[in-house]
Amino acid sequence: MNMSLSLARAVADAVLYEGYLLYPYRASSQKNQARWQFGILGPPGAAEAGAGEEPHMFADCLLAPGPQAELEVHLRFLQLQSRVAEEADDGGGFRPVDELAVGAARWLSWDEAVEQEVSLGPFPWPGSRRQDWSCR
Repeated sequence: MNMSLSLARAVADAVLYEGYLLYPYRASSQKNQARWQFGILGPPGAAEAGAGEEPHMFADCLLAPGPQAELEVHLRFLQLQSRVAEEADDGGGFRPVDELAVGAARWLSWDEAVEQEVSLGPFPWPGSRRQDWSCR
């Protein structure tokens, strides 16, 4: 990985994780009951129902490419993953619980994030003139 991409990734990580989980790092902490992050996308219909964010976003970038320029896009995001602790019930099945303790071990039900990345390109850039490029 080149140095410029490494530096950009460090800034992107700070923004990516901003507001994800705040000290104290516990599910019971009041400030971790509702998370807020930059650039959250929701499923279609969630925003209209008042239950989430819009399902799309866009970014405008100003590029000054050289004569042999190529464009490579890295999409990085946190994907929600629910971790649910369950205990056995009397009917032979299981029911979800907030916390499960077995001896000294404890498991908590918790929504956590899994870091994902999708890389696209490289794409050849036509010409060497300055252009605006939008992705939607």
